[in-house]
Amino acid sequence: MPPPHRTSEFIPPILEGFGVVRREDGILIAGRVEYEIEVWQHYVDGVLELREIEGRILSGLNAYATVGENLVLTLEDGRTLPFALRDLRGNLVARGPLARPTKP
Repeated sequence: MPPPHRTSEFIPPILEGFGVVRREDGILIAGRVEYEIEVWQHYVDGVLELREIEGRILSGLNAYATVGENLVLTLEDGRTLPFALRDLRGNLVARGPLARPTKP
């Protein structure tokens, strides 16, 4: 039996802009951060196996004080992304999906 065929696909566009970072409990950490988010989909034999979100905080966040902490980024369009900083360069690890804003 041949090995599974694996492919990856970038889902454009790159999400860039300015947002707000809060801790999970809602406490404001940074009122204006510049971000860049990419969404990738990975397939095995043509079947979606995994959606991966990669990104970075480019400016506006003290990485030394927040690396590894559970945070939430609110994007310009209102969507939210739970994440943690992976390193001091601002690379992030998504801890969940991009979520649409909730209506009041």
